[in-house]
Amino acid sequence: MRLKSWDNQRGIPLQTIIIFGLVIIGTNVWWLWPAPKQQAPEALMTTSEWPAVTYYKLRNVRVVDGDTLEADIDLPMRVTLRQESIRCVDYDAWEANKRRRSVNVTDEEVVKGKAATEALKSLIASGQLVVQLEEEDRDVYGRVLARLYVEREHELICVADWMTENGHVRLE
Repeated sequence: MRLKSWDNQRGIPLQTIIIFGLVIIGTNVWWLWPAPKQQAPEALMTTSEWPAVTYYKLRNVRVVDGDTLEADIDLPMRVTLRQESIRCVDYDAWEANKRRRSVNVTDEEVVKGKAATEALKSLIASGQLVVQLEEEDRDVYGRVLARLYVEREHELICVADWMTENGHVRLE
């Protein structure tokens, strides 16, 4: 009988050839199958009442004025950003001094600015200050951009809302 092209001429069983071919094909197209879904790590301090965002604790807080402070930011994996200047992005407090040249600062505004600074200090003293960092991480002055919150008695108080409600914000 004459051998055909599909006949095994070398003595290797046909099943072995088929399995070997499937292994070769399978290893070259492994990337076509979707990877198994992994569960995302839970955000720091996330509960059912708080939104699913990451809040970072601040330590060694020093209030510069009503919307700027210096602090150490505790990041995951025991990383700490030390003595970072942090600017709250949600509001613009009254100026506490006349150094700002882009705005005409009156004596009346300086009085309001000092009151805003003291109000922020008292709010921060009432609980644990945490931040939610912005995607654009720094402003033109190199300050970290963030939203500030005070956690007290398992409640988050938005610093921007509190400062606005208490009249410590420029409305321009």
